[in-house]
Amino acid sequence: LAGAHQIISLIKELRESTSSILIIGHNPAMLDLVNIFSNSKINNYPSCSLSEIIVESSWKDLSLKKCKLKSFIQPEEL
Repeated sequence: LAGAHQIISLIKELRESTSSILIIGHNPAMLDLVNIFSNSKINNYPSCSLSEIIVESSWKDLSLKKCKLKSFIQPEEL
């Protein structure tokens, strides 16, 4: 039941040796995270959707300006 900002706080605590992470969660947090991290505005984040976000900074210096939505896959696209 963590909100987007709680998840972002946890991400910032990751070791720098961690190269990638997988976050599994529920709405509204997942929709909020994608919209916070991307320049796109996604209006709907259906159950079982997958987003790939590229972070171009260290975890502790996570800057929303250095994140990019690489892909957004909805269940009907699989």
